[in-house]
Amino acid sequence: MLPVRYLWVPFISTRLTHTDCIPSVERIIARIKLWTSSSLTYAGRLQLIKSVLFSIQVYWSSIFILPCATLKKIESILAAFLWRGTSMSPAGAKVAWHAICYLEKKGGLGVKRLKTWNQAATLKHIWHLLTNKVNVWTSRIYAVLLRGRSFWQVPIPSNPSWSWRKILQSWEWCRGWFIVNIGNGSSTYLWYDYWLHEGKRLIDIHPLRTLTATRLPWNTRVSNIITKGHWNFPMDITTLHANWHSIIPTQSSITKTSGFGKAIH
Repeated sequence: MLPVRYLWVPFISTRLTHTDCIPSVERIIARIKLWTSSSLTYAGRLQLIKSVLFSIQVYWSSIFILPCATLKKIESILAAFLWRGTSMSPAGAKVAWHAICYLEKKGGLGVKRLKTWNQAATLKHIWHLLTNKVNVWTSRIYAVLLRGRSFWQVPIPSNPSWSWRKILQSWEWCRGWFIVNIGNGSSTYLWYDYWLHEGKRLIDIHPLRTLTATRLPWNTRVSNIITKGHWNFPMDITTLHANWHSIIPTQSSITKTSGFGKAIH
């Protein structure tokens, strides 16, 4: 019965709470207590934070969107260790933690913010979906939740699982970061995927009335407007002509294989 743990990670069907993440926090504290603070300089403790302590939470961060309380707790532990050593006293911080996390060229020490890292690490779930990576999880998502629709097309349902809701909510901050390499177009959705120049998509450029007038279904693939290696655009809608003409120079890039490329700005 749930919850159970596998490789220190909880298997749960509900929202991940700070209590569920306590084992990860305790592992960081336990590792700190193994070190002798008196023999460590600030530079030494900083290196341990970057190379050892930060890596302890990486596995969790790559699986879950961690609760804010957990991220704040871990960062407070790292800050206390940096300034006070293994005593981990909350007092005595000389610089605010957010300043420590600036890039070195901007005056910081180059420590990564956990929230930013957590968001970046969980993007791999979207990457697996968009690149059609074959595994049990993606197969279930395609069969049960997407059901022939683009990932960017699916609305957040009223009662999704907590993890699926978090993945769908990531739309708001990663839109346009994944840009399609069309290939033969069989895995690229015509209206909803980001496959146009500069990472744009047709659903954002034109009103629904214009796209509906083409009489092409919402799940149309780019391959449906390619015939024998040549574009076969629906030319009866004049407002779409500018988009079609901007695509024509890339006609030579159409191949018999499909792929996917990523650009993160």
